[in-house]
Amino acid sequence: MPFYDPKALKSKQIAPGVRIQPLWGDKVMLVYITLEPGAEVPFHTHPHEQAGMCLEGEFELTIDGEARMVKQGDAYLVPSGVEHRAVATAGRALALDIFSPPREDFIALLESWDDFIWVQRSEEGSTEEFRYYSRAAAAAILGVSRQRVHQLITERGVDEHEDGLSSEALKTLIENQVTWKALAQYRPAGHITMAEAAERLGIVENTLKFNVTKGRIPSLNIGGRKWIREDWVAAQR
Repeated sequence: MPFYDPKALKSKQIAPGVRIQPLWGDKVMLVYITLEPGAEVPFHTHPHEQAGMCLEGEFELTIDGEARMVKQGDAYLVPSGVEHRAVATAGRALALDIFSPPREDFIALLESWDDFIWVQRSEEGSTEEFRYYSRAAAAAILGVSRQRVHQLITERGVDEHEDGLSSEALKTLIENQVTWKALAQYRPAGHITMAEAAERLGIVENTLKFNVTKGRIPSLNIGGRKWIREDWVAAQR
């Protein structure tokens, strides 16, 4: 798919008050970077070439010891291996950075195996739980890449909450609009059942369930059924 809506790109926090929204191909990566007032991207280096432009606001950018205020419309270039830092000293700012080759660490961050997120909201004295799934979790459920999940979200006009994909949104990504009960029968890529994990580890399934409940074991909850990361199980043997 050649066209993307920046607002639909998944975001991740890489430092306090700093969020990235990457889009990448085989040889180049485009990243929207939002800096909240006072936020800082600390001094760092990377082997990738970096070019960028300030889209909104302004921020202080230091490249190889030279500091300047970069304002809307200003562009900059950071050569490979050169130390640099950015600080939003004058309010919120938005920058567009381009990396070549793509930042592997950003890709790993975006494709991390995030489980669903519980969001608590209180309405008129009562607390209601909302379940949301990250795009990585959706990719695991569907057995496709995260990039394909993004394409499906765009193609099918799925509304994505700031906390992730709701159960209903997730269902619309699955062919034939399966029911939530049927969704529980899906085997997410890279995961095995609790029983399978317990057998491979040589432990009682209830012990495994207890540790999953405590958040000690990476798992995925689909339709009320728990799945265990297969690579995690393999690493314990």
